[in-house]
Amino acid sequence: MTEEINLTDRIIMVLPFVIIPLLILLGMGFLYQHILRVGIGILPITIGFVTGILLIVIGLLLLRACLGYIPTTPPHVGVVTIRGERKPTIKKEGWHLFWPFFPFWYSVILVNVEKKHKDLRPKDVRSKERAELDIEISITYTPDCKEVKNLNEYINTGGKAGVENILDDIIEEGTIDFAADKEWRVFYESDVREELLFSLVKKLTGVTDEELKEKVEEIRRGNGVEKIPYLGIVLNRLNIGMRRIKGKLGEEAERVAVETRQQEAEKVELKHVQVRTKEFQKVGLAPKDALEAVQTERGKVEKKIIEYKGLEGLQGLPILRLGGEVPSKPKKKKRGS
Repeated sequence: MTEEINLTDRIIMVLPFVIIPLLILLGMGFLYQHILRVGIGILPITIGFVTGILLIVIGLLLLRACLGYIPTTPPHVGVVTIRGERKPTIKKEGWHLFWPFFPFWYSVILVNVEKKHKDLRPKDVRSKERAELDIEISITYTPDCKEVKNLNEYINTGGKAGVENILDDIIEEGTIDFAADKEWRVFYESDVREELLFSLVKKLTGVTDEELKEKVEEIRRGNGVEKIPYLGIVLNRLNIGMRRIKGKLGEEAERVAVETRQQEAEKVELKHVQVRTKEFQKVGLAPKDALEAVQTERGKVEKKIIEYKGLEGLQGLPILRLGGEVPSKPKKKKRGS
C-alpha cells in the first residue's frame, strides 16, 4: 500500500466530477445553439444538434460506467485502489463515482464492517494437577474502519476467517498459560472468571494494568472500543462462559460444587431462622416457643388445631399440640366405685 496519494492519483480521483458534468453541459450548450438557429423543432438537423446529443449520451454513459455502490446492509466500506494498488483512502457506504474504467483502473476493495461474534473452545487446557478443562469463551469484534492502516491490516490478515483463526490461537494460548498454575477446584469459583477475563484482555490488547480495570468493565458489557492494530479490529466484547472439568475428576468436581452450594444455602437458612426467632421473642415469646413458631412457619414442624370437649373448665377450648397429637379423653368413672 502506498502511504500517500500522489498528485497523479488525486487528479484521477477528481476527473469524474469534472469530465462528466462538462460533457453534459457542452452537449446542452450545442442543443441550445441549435434551438436559437432553427427553433424548437428537430428539423433541419444541424451539426450542433448531433454534437449536443452525442456529448450528452457520452456523458451519461460515462456516469453509468463510473458509478459504483458500496452496500449499506450489511454495512461495508471500501479501500480505494488505483491501478490495482491500495491507497490510504476509505470510501463510506453509498453511491460513488470511480474513474476511469471502473473497476479496472480506479476501484475499491469492499470490507464488511458489521460486528462479528465468535464462540471459542480452547483445546488442551489443563490445570496444575493436569486435569483437563473445558472453558467456553465468546468474543465480539468489529473491523477498524476508522483507520485505513488498521483496515488494510485486517485485509492482509485474511479478513474474517484469518482474524478468527489468529484470535482462536491467541485465546487458546492465553487460557492454557492461565490454567497451568491453577488447581482445578478454583475453576468452580466465580473469581476465576474475572481473573481469566483480565488476563485475556491484557494479552489481546496489551493495555497497561492501570487502564485494565476500566477497559475490562466496558468490554464485559459489550461496549468495548479497544483497538487491536495487528489484526485491524476493535474488541467490543469478551465473555467467559461455563467452566467444566472433564472425565472422572469432573464428576468429583460436580459433587464438590453441589455440596458447597448446599452448605452456603444452609448458612443462609440458619441466619434467617436466627433473625425470625429474635423477632418472635420481641413480641413476648420464650426462646423455645419462638424457635417453634419459626419452624412451624417454615413448614419444618406440623401443627394442628383440634377442638375437644369433656374436660371440666376447658369445654370448647382449642388445644395446640405438636405433630398432630390428640389428647386422650378422660375415662368415665363407674358408678359405685
